[in-house]
Amino acid sequence: MGDLIWADLAARGLTVLELPGQDRLFQQARAFFDRSIDAKLRHSTADWNFGYRAQGHEYGSTPDRPDLNEVFTYWSDDPALVPHRELIGDFLGALRAYWDQVSDAAQLVLDTVAAHFGAENTLSFRKSSHIQINNYRSTDETRDLLQDCHEDGHLITLLTADGPGLEIVDGQRISAPRTEKDEVLVMAGSVLTAMTGGAVDPVYHQVRNHRLDRRISIMYFVNPDVGAPIVPFVHNEHNAGVDIADQVRRNPEKYGLPPL
Repeated sequence: MGDLIWADLAARGLTVLELPGQDRLFQQARAFFDRSIDAKLRHSTADWNFGYRAQGHEYGSTPDRPDLNEVFTYWSDDPALVPHRELIGDFLGALRAYWDQVSDAAQLVLDTVAAHFGAENTLSFRKSSHIQINNYRSTDETRDLLQDCHEDGHLITLLTADGPGLEIVDGQRISAPRTEKDEVLVMAGSVLTAMTGGAVDPVYHQVRNHRLDRRISIMYFVNPDVGAPIVPFVHNEHNAGVDIADQVRRNPEKYGLPPL
């Protein structure tokens, strides 16, 4: 399996893994986003980085074209970071259960990449990573893209969704990746590009507006912990002199979010 994961990542920056048991989190996410805006805003923070984030704060390309979705973020497997967490215990319970599964899947991918280079995977990532759930209601949206083309700026993203929209952009070629039930799509980000000395390209992607009543997507954004030294899997001219920890800290600013 490791050989297949590496071959996929090296060729396309993408691979697919089995990850059963997603239904519970999808159900809880739908119930949360069905709450009133006032109820959801109780779970926001001043910098919009933890818990609920209303539409309009994050963008993929330019600030004048914000992503057309609302968001819930769950960081570091720590419910205490979410304001009024006692009001959404079932939702947070589903997030904690999913966290364990998706973290194990991310560990497999990173171990596989390190092994290809004959390196030991010393990366710790759980404290600097987060699950982000996007809720789209695009029936009346007129823009063709709900999210403009971007790469996520992380090590990897593990993504699942309950409807179409995701498109991979490779130069002039646009394709819609296919995943089956209980699968996740793994996409490389620019931090993995730095870690592999340019051997794995970041995956640029966007979200097409199919004018659906609802679309939920669940992403696990994987970052190396910035409190410890970050050693690339391979050293070469591509990452010579690159401060990967600083890259990790500052990447969110490209999308209108505070630094890590």
